Amino acid sequence: MCETYVKAINEGSVPTIHNAWERMIVEQCERAKDHALEVYDKRFRRTTRIPDEDDDDEEENEEDEEDKRKSSLRKKCRSSIKKLKNRPIEAELLERTHQIALEKANETFYHDLSSVDASDVVQEYRDKLSEEVNDKIEHFRKTNDDASRTYCNTLSKTMLATLKENLSCEKIVEVMNAYRDFLVYALDVYEDLSLGPSRWEVWSRFTSTDCVVPLLEKMSSVSESIS
Repeated sequence: MCETYVKAINEGSVPTIHNAWERMIVEQCERAKDHALEVYDKRFRRTTRIPDEDDDDEEENEEDEEDKRKSSLRKKCRSSIKKLKNRPIEAELLERTHQIALEKANETFYHDLSSVDASDVVQEYRDKLSEEVNDKIEHFRKTNDDASRTYCNTLSKTMLATLKENLSCEKIVEVMNAYRDFLVYALDVYEDLSLGPSRWEVWSRFTSTDCVVPLLEKMSSVSESIS
């Protein structure tokens, strides 16, 4: 309380015991809120951090030609996503982590104010804590959505380049077979490597639009050469 008195005098006001007490309560609540937000941030970021994968840890079983092509595609995809700074997580993990971090933040807030007997002020700052946590989780959700879209788009671009290489056939039947075989093992690779809430949105666009274009171009080219 002495510190509160001195601070009030330095700011040019005349403190009373009542005003000084109220000010001290407010400052305690402000510190408790800030501490709780720090706890939320640390808990959230620690839980959602994904360790880097090591390509050498996984051994591919290359029994046939499809396994070899799948292994090659997986290595290309891993190489492309390694360059990305942000790795997304699944939406379920994000929401579960948010709830855990929120519980820890609330525990911290009320623990720091356990000796404060001013329910109205405490509730006011508890509401402020909730608002700031809501802002944080909305930011995390958007950041994760954006990271997932970038991550999965990087995978799809790598796959598209590989598809174009695989369509270097001179017969329509061979082109169609190469296209079909590619989608089968590409889906396996995509399921293994894709992350985040945008993964199937990107895959849907890839199969319905992106990879259809080179197929039609190749089919047209082969047809023209035949005629």
